[in-house]
Amino acid sequence: MKWKIIIYTFFLMVVVTWLYADQLGTTQTIKEVPGVTRETNTDSTNTITINLSEVDESKLPEKYNAKVVLEAPIIMAQSYDQELDLNEKVIIEKDENETMDFENNNFTPDGTFLCAPVSDGYPDETSFDVSINKEGKIYIMDILNGRIQEFDSNGKHINNIPVGKALKMKWDKKKDHFILINFKNEIATDEKGELFIRDKAENKIEQIKETGEVKTITDLPEKFGGENMREKRMTADKGGVVVGGKRIYSDEGDEFIANKINERKIEFKKGKSRLLICQNSPTASSMKELYRDYNNNIYLYMFSSKGKESGIIKISETGELLSVIKEGKYLFGHEWMDSCGNKPSPLLLNWERSMKFDLNGNLYFLEMICCKNIPQCANKIRILKLEYRK
Repeated sequence: MKWKIIIYTFFLMVVVTWLYADQLGTTQTIKEVPGVTRETNTDSTNTITINLSEVDESKLPEKYNAKVVLEAPIIMAQSYDQELDLNEKVIIEKDENETMDFENNNFTPDGTFLCAPVSDGYPDETSFDVSINKEGKIYIMDILNGRIQEFDSNGKHINNIPVGKALKMKWDKKKDHFILINFKNEIATDEKGELFIRDKAENKIEQIKETGEVKTITDLPEKFGGENMREKRMTADKGGVVVGGKRIYSDEGDEFIANKINERKIEFKKGKSRLLICQNSPTASSMKELYRDYNNNIYLYMFSSKGKESGIIKISETGELLSVIKEGKYLFGHEWMDSCGNKPSPLLLNWERSMKFDLNGNLYFLEMICCKNIPQCANKIRILKLEYRK
């Protein structure tokens, strides 16, 4: 009788284990390609561990071709109290109310941009922002000129779009710095080709026509998810416009919700599915989500102290590693240096912000180049397109 009870209990445990395997979380580990390990758990969790130092990007399903699609000169603006060379510089002065107002100024010719002084109280990212629509049109927010310059996919200037008061600052004598009244420093285009600009000072988004006429104005909350919205970037993807994780113009339903667990691990949840991406390169230091495309593929920027372990990865919503773009090749590779052999600088605040995507999954590096060894060298905006191909 005792043996019958033992056998019956064992049989019952086998049946229960089989019936409730999903809840018990059985794990299967597979090394998919060198440098990539997948752990599949029956509770719908996929854990992808990536060591970029071991990944051979040429063996992955998707590749990119690189080409320069735009180069345009930059004129460096100077403030009113500095020594000026009027053949190369633009004077920017305060008015009688100690205010500097940049509204449809068009200081420089079409196809030429105006860059703010590095000091004198100007906020970070005063000069530019860039967005590329799904047809490859390039929109560059030319803030000090109070306009958006529009270029075709080959870098030819085709239009100027006025944006009203792009930047307005008033000098605060007590605090000894400028106070921002208007600051339109971000631009985005969505799946439908709609154009959006963000006024960081007024904390609002304007949807505009290509004539500059404002179609809608949306005020943003000061806080979302406990975080300051003014400190978050505006982007646009398949689901619409996003600021700091909050969708502003969208009909999108169920989507991946990102949760940064630590500097080397990000979790994505969609319904019952859970995708955990881990960075495991020897010198890895951080990882950040950059973008999501039409097919819910996720683009992450993995950073480390070594170029071969830093780069952008494209991963599907099921966790398949589709492509790796190692930053050393395109940011610091010899063929992309200026004529003096100098590496390009990020056009925006840093390289993370100087990487943009269009809605077709093409990647763009936004660069500033200038060969300082050549007398009277002109700074230039350069946009390098990495065109997606299978």
